Amino acid sequence: MTRARNIAVLWWLLPFAILVLSALLQVSRGVYFHIFTHDMFVPLEGALHLQHGHLPHRDFVSPLGILYYVIHWVPGLVVPISASTLIYANLLAALLVALVALVLGRQRLPLWLASIVALYLGLVASSPRQIGEAATAISNNASYNRFGWALIGLLAIVAACPRPDPTRRSSLIDGAVTGGLLTALFLIKLTYAGAALGIVLVTLVTVRRLSDWRFPAMLFGLFGSVVLLVELGTGLIHLYLADVRMAASVATDVLRPAFAIRLLFYCATGAVAVLVIGLLNERDQRRHRLWVPRTLLSLAIVLAGVAIGIQNHPELENPLLAIAVLVAGYPALRMMRTPVLQAGEAAAGRLAGLLCATAFVAMAAVSMVQDVAAIGWTAMAPRARGADVAWLAETPIADLALSGSNLPVGPLGTDPAVRNDVALMGVIGEGVALLRPHVQGRHDAVVLPLTFSNPFPLILGLPPVRHEIAWWHAGRTFSQDRKPDPALLLGGVDYVMMPKRYMSYSTVLAFRQAYAPEIARDFRVVDENGSWQLLARRDCRARALC
Repeated sequence: MTRARNIAVLWWLLPFAILVLSALLQVSRGVYFHIFTHDMFVPLEGALHLQHGHLPHRDFVSPLGILYYVIHWVPGLVVPISASTLIYANLLAALLVALVALVLGRQRLPLWLASIVALYLGLVASSPRQIGEAATAISNNASYNRFGWALIGLLAIVAACPRPDPTRRSSLIDGAVTGGLLTALFLIKLTYAGAALGIVLVTLVTVRRLSDWRFPAMLFGLFGSVVLLVELGTGLIHLYLADVRMAASVATDVLRPAFAIRLLFYCATGAVAVLVIGLLNERDQRRHRLWVPRTLLSLAIVLAGVAIGIQNHPELENPLLAIAVLVAGYPALRMMRTPVLQAGEAAAGRLAGLLCATAFVAMAAVSMVQDVAAIGWTAMAPRARGADVAWLAETPIADLALSGSNLPVGPLGTDPAVRNDVALMGVIGEGVALLRPHVQGRHDAVVLPLTFSNPFPLILGLPPVRHEIAWWHAGRTFSQDRKPDPALLLGGVDYVMMPKRYMSYSTVLAFRQAYAPEIARDFRVVDENGSWQLLARRDCRARALC
């Protein structure tokens, strides 16, 4: 008994130990980036906005919900905001997901399998790997996508896998958890909330079949109550929806038909496995040859992942494939926990459960191995050296480390686009050097660079820009016609920074063109160097910044 109990304790501790260890490895030599370093300033400046009392949608434009920024704000209550904040926020989300997955999974699955599910979802939430890319493509990029994948995977398990011995209380608990997860997804990114709602609705007409009204009543009651309270208390919900509509109205190539076809082919093998496992586990298919509810639900989960993938970065990875296998094989997996079965039934049931569990582990291992390798790579990868990154040592993001790989740097010829993240940091460093003498140690100057994200408030200890967009991307978050009001955006700005070279320079040009008349009218050039032009407000006496 003691040995069995010790093994059980190890299974309980395993996912949390690995997740904490992975976070420690990621910060041990500095938070490593290979690509998309400029993305890090989106969540970090969001946390900075919250520290200054600003709220998304009211004080700055964001197609993401407030919960995403709150997750990154929480570590700042304990330690100063830095590059490590990204890892701490990921760890916080991963631990919460793993805890819920293990507690609720233990009521449905064998402990060892519930532990692996918790670890899988935790790694999905916290891996630094660019989803769909190799283990060396470290970006810590768009963590809202990883949070969303993990939460919707957990929601699918809770909703689609009713407990073996359901009670009124368990139905209410499952409904509350599912409603809480749906609410969290809604307050992070609407794409995932929409896909999750689709999974819930399919669940209600397949495996749950509306027979227990307590589950949907609690689910939608909790979701509606929280959303209503947030709207009544802060007024953010209708502003959030307006920000999402603005982003949707300027987005181009939303459906991505060519990529959608590629993604469907990528998911085909996994979908076939889901189909086979689902059909083998349908108990009533003899009576209802065309109605195989769990199989249909499992395929719907796969398609939900495809729909999300089309809306996200075009990457060939669908973390819901493994979850769909688990849902499809749940009847057999559930039998592994049933203590009283006849001899023949027990042997067949446990064999079927073992095969389904093996299928899940095999499919989950594809991404888990890459994620673990990526975490190890962050601790071993060569770091960049030289003037482009040396200046970081005297900033709040001294814990940022960039790839030391030999990549071409830019610009090339007359092309103003820099060619890698090390060169980008060099450009930002030149901007800091240009701006610092003009700010003169003050902490109330507001600086707006015409770039994808704004690194200067965090680096120089300045307030963030009110009414800015969380990230400026021409054709994704703003256009010449759909953009923040120039009077609101520029009204509180003291300095405008115009880059002469930068990453995603097409966005720089679109940003400059969108506000060119107002900038020319209200600002004048006061300094420049090889990478930046600094403009100060003409009426600087109003802020005593002359």
